[in-house]
Amino acid sequence: MRRRLLTAVVMVMGLGACAERPVLWANAEVSGERAGTDLAACRRWADDRLDPGRVAEETADSPLRAAERSQARGRLDALVAACMRSKGYRPKAR
Repeated sequence: MRRRLLTAVVMVMGLGACAERPVLWANAEVSGERAGTDLAACRRWADDRLDPGRVAEETADSPLRAAERSQARGRLDALVAACMRSKGYRPKAR
């Protein structure tokens, strides 16, 4: 039973990772080059707040910790989104 649960958790997490697509940001007042620079700055800022590398290192041994890595990635993405919104960007419609 435990092995089945572990297998199911790993499969669901793997499928979730495949489904993720990066968010594209738009701001009519800035160039595409500037948008890339702003996104990189927001990613660095968010990285400094969370240190996701530490989380990945601590959880690398256990597939059950995949959920923790996913949660850390979610927090990182939320910080990047908040930073980009503060700079006047909005998610692009796909």
